[in-house]
Formats: sequence, C-alpha cells, structure tokens
Amino acid sequence: MWSKMDLVTADIAKGDIEAAETGAQELINDYAWNEQIAQAVRAVGDHWGAFKKYGNARAAYSVVLERWPTDEFAMWAAKGQIMCDIREMKSLDILEDIDKFIADYREHPDLGKALYAIGKGCEKLPKQGLGYHKAKQVYEKIVEAFPESELAEKAAFDRLKAECVVFFSDANDEAGFRALDEVIAKCPADENVGKIVYEIGKRCENIFRYYTACEVYRKLQVVRPGSKEAAEGLKDMEDLGVILPTVEALSVGEFDAETEAILADWDGVWPAPKEVCRIGEEYYNAGFWYENAGDIERADEQLRKALETWEQLTAKAPDDEWTADARHYSAIILGRLGEYQRAIEHWEILKEKWPQHRGVSEAEFHIAQRLKYANNPALAEAVKEARRRMIEENGK
Repeated sequence: MWSKMDLVTADIAKGDIEAAETGAQELINDYAWNEQIAQAVRAVGDHWGAFKKYGNARAAYSVVLERWPTDEFAMWAAKGQIMCDIREMKSLDILEDIDKFIADYREHPDLGKALYAIGKGCEKLPKQGLGYHKAKQVYEKIVEAFPESELAEKAAFDRLKAECVVFFSDANDEAGFRALDEVIAKCPADENVGKIVYEIGKRCENIFRYYTACEVYRKLQVVRPGSKEAAEGLKDMEDLGVILPTVEALSVGEFDAETEAILADWDGVWPAPKEVCRIGEEYYNAGFWYENAGDIERADEQLRKALETWEQLTAKAPDDEWTADARHYSAIILGRLGEYQRAIEHWEILKEKWPQHRGVSEAEFHIAQRLKYANNPALAEAVKEARRRMIEENGK
C-alpha cells in the first residue's frame, strides 16, 4: 500500500495529474481493507495541497471523512480541508470553522497540535497582514481550549508575535513597537529572540513598510548586538537604502522624468519587459508606502502611475511572463481604487493565460469580492470610505 502511495505522490510532484488521480482511486479501491488506509489517503491529500491542487486535496480528505470518520487520521483530514480553505482564501473569517473543528475532535489527543499547525499555516499566507490576523485568532482559540498547558503558553507567545505584525501591517507603528517590546521581554529561553525580531522586520519589508523595517532592524542591533541576525539586519538596511531614495525621487518627480523618457519610445523589446515591469513596481511600492504613511492623495497618484506603466506592458508585450505579474498587481490596485470590473478582467486573463501564476490561487476569491462590490455601489463606496478613514486615523 505504501509503495502505491509513493507512486501517486511521485505523479503529483511530476505534474502528471491524470496518472495521480487514477493511482489515488486505485489506492482507495485496492487497499480499503488495510487498517492504515485512512493515513495513506490523508497523506495523498497533503501532497495535493502542497502542490496547490486544492480541489484534489479536498476530494482525498473527503474520502477519509466519509469512509473512515472514526479513524485517528480523520481529524488530520478535517484539518487539511480547513487549510485548503485558508490557502484559497475561501473565507475571511475562519472562527466558525475552528470552533466546529474543536467541537468535533475535542477528545482527540492531537487536537492542540493540529490547531497549532493551522496557526502556523496562516502565517505563511501571501497576504501576510491578513494571514497573521487569522493566525492570531487561531492562537487565541488554543489558549482558550487548553488553559494552563505548555501549548497554551507557546500559543500565547505566538499570538503576541502575530499581533505585532498585524499592528505594523495596519500602519499602527506605536502599538506595533509596544507589542515588539513585549515580544522581546517575554521571549522564552529556548527561543532565539534575534531571529524572531529579524523575521518581524522581514514581514514589514514584505508589506512595504520599509522605514518601519529599518527601525526594527535598528532595535535588533540593541537586542542582539554582534549576532548573525544583527548582521543580516544591517545588510537589509543597506538594501533598503537603495529603495528608499527611489521613494523620495518619486516625490519630487525625478523618477518620473527618467521613466517617461524610457517609456516614450518603448517598442516592447528594449528595455526588456522585466525592466518595464519593475518600473511599475517602483510606483506600486511607493504607492503603498504613501498609503501606510497616511497620504491618500500621493498613494493613489503613484498607484495610477504603476497602472499606466503596466498598461504599456500588457499592450506591447501581451504574452511575456512579466506581463502576468503586471496583470496580477494591476488587478490588486484597481480593486483598491474601486474599479472592480477592470480588476476582474485582469484576473480572468491571468487565469486563462497563466494558470500556474502565484496570483491565480487568490483570483477566485478576489473576483467574487469585486463582483459583490461592482453589483452594490453603496457597499463599494462604504468600503472605500472605510479604507480612507482607517489610513487617515493610523497614518503617521
């Protein structure tokens, strides 16, 4: 049975979907009598999920839950289904699913371990501010479900780390640094506090909070002077020193003059589409930097310049791989600016032409959300106003 399972997972890894699906069905049919079959099928589901084939993963988990609901690995199959929903962003609120999961498997000896794995999975979401918000909710549930336990202590500390990232992603630096000080003060003896602080700095970089990231790295020099993490933080500050002047150049128009000269006669070949895509990314990064700083007008101005740059790319190099990135980020910007139908068009083209692009896994969720707003102007306006109010209240 295990050899058959290995063949199925090898086919999944190779991308031979038809062979993997056939092999998975044969595994279920031929070894239904084996007392470890639920474990094997659940493992197949995990492999499908690892390669982002969430529909196939759900199908495997469903077989376990329907045919062997009392097996110890049924709980892990249910956990796998929750992770598929999280990774595909099927719902912004996972608390109902978590509550049901706890109720269904309250007596399972590994329930806490499974919940903790869900929390860690949330942290890895591409939208890290949202991912850490979900992780924080899961860790709170662990503390609530297993009070006074070692797992609760660990989850409480991870909740604090997640809260720190959430504050920074919301541009609430004052609360973020208070939480960071608490993380440092409460760091367990068996944890590497330098590594934790460095990772929080990287999260800030990933959500375009460049100045905040530099402040975190400076704090790292005090917390762990001379450490490997402190050295990496200094190097990252040097790298950010290249990015930040670009933001300043954007603010006075120097970058505009340079890029306008490049794009005026661009023929779709030279400079390479990659470089044109990166010009758009500079505007994109600056737009979110201004937004995090509370400057809505400049934020929208830079985001629209990113769109204008990427429109040239989609028009003159429609099939280039860098155009896929341009469409993905254009859709994100258009959604934020309230131009929902145009955002949907970009995501539809991305799904059709580049089905393996990293943005496709989020596309269905975004399309559903944008359609909801497109069909309800009052809701769309409320969302835009909430965004503006949040930024103005939190901006520094």
